[in-house]
Amino acid sequence: MTESALVASPSSTPPSEVKIAIYLQAVLFLRFTGVVAYAFFGETSGHPLAAVLILLFLAAIWSLWICGLWWRRNWVRWFTVIFHVVVVCDVLRADLVHGRGPDLLGYVLIATQVAIIVIFLRPVASHWYRRQAG
Repeated sequence: MTESALVASPSSTPPSEVKIAIYLQAVLFLRFTGVVAYAFFGETSGHPLAAVLILLFLAAIWSLWICGLWWRRNWVRWFTVIFHVVVVCDVLRADLVHGRGPDLLGYVLIATQVAIIVIFLRPVASHWYRRQAG
């Protein structure tokens, strides 16, 4: 396969592997939003307005993050990789310090984050995020 075949045109959609990573990133956001919503609305409902504002703020930030990945911003790809590496290491460190392993959901979330890391480090992703000349 030639170099030009690996590099997508500026108007093209992401390769299927990159799409999967972006969709997994969106799934993580939805899961995180559910945790935040439960924290504010589940057991203590003292500040519903604050909860709504925080959720809207997080939705705006994460939407820009997803759009940056879709719009081929290489720095967003690297930020995503570094972010997930830090989170996975922190979760595993916290579980080791407390002497317990993550539950099933924790393993699923860690596996999802590792999948995102691996996909964004693969050559197909690095070629697609490469800047176009011109």
